[in-house]
Amino acid sequence: MAPEATNHERIYRGIKADYLDGRFVVGQRIDMTMIADRHRVSLTPVRDAMHRLAGEELMEAHMDGGFRILIPDRERLFHLYAWNAHHIQSAVNASTEDALVRNMTEFAENPLPPSDLLRVHHVAAFFHALVTATGNLEYAAAVERSNERLAYVRLAEMSYFRRPDRELAQLVNPVTNNVHLNLRRRLWSYHRRRIEHVTAISNRVTADSTDGNGAVF
Repeated sequence: MAPEATNHERIYRGIKADYLDGRFVVGQRIDMTMIADRHRVSLTPVRDAMHRLAGEELMEAHMDGGFRILIPDRERLFHLYAWNAHHIQSAVNASTEDALVRNMTEFAENPLPPSDLLRVHHVAAFFHALVTATGNLEYAAAVERSNERLAYVRLAEMSYFRRPDRELAQLVNPVTNNVHLNLRRRLWSYHRRRIEHVTAISNRVTADSTDGNGAVF
């Protein structure tokens, strides 16, 4: 790979890592000059990376020029939740009981992460593990993409829902009987809860609901 191509890939991966680490602020224009200075490159590879991330629906054009992170609107978020639920349930159907139980046991044996951001990564890793158990790379790639698109939404969920730690513990707790059926029900319950509160979550993630009194059971 040519040095220029390698450099572009490095910048792209660095910005995506910053995105997944929650370093950007919803609604604010991203300072591409600061990114370029930090990586000691020109604006060109930074701009190219932003366009690439926009193609992945992680970034969008800012009205004042440049880019900001892309947050799905209420309707798009509703459909994204539903799509994610049905896709993961479909993957569960295609997996063996042993593979599913093994993945759940592995997550259940590890303590829940202490911070909201790490819990977001925990949820993403759990869903990715479930679909990876199918052995189908397309399942894994599709869910990885939805995990990335939902990263900042899930951060908002952590402050919106009361006791997210309890919900996550229940989500990864191993199923002991009727594994496929009970896991599908658990996954649908998780997503249905978000679909039912999609308007409030959408408001929270876009900072339209910041009074701190919106926690729900």
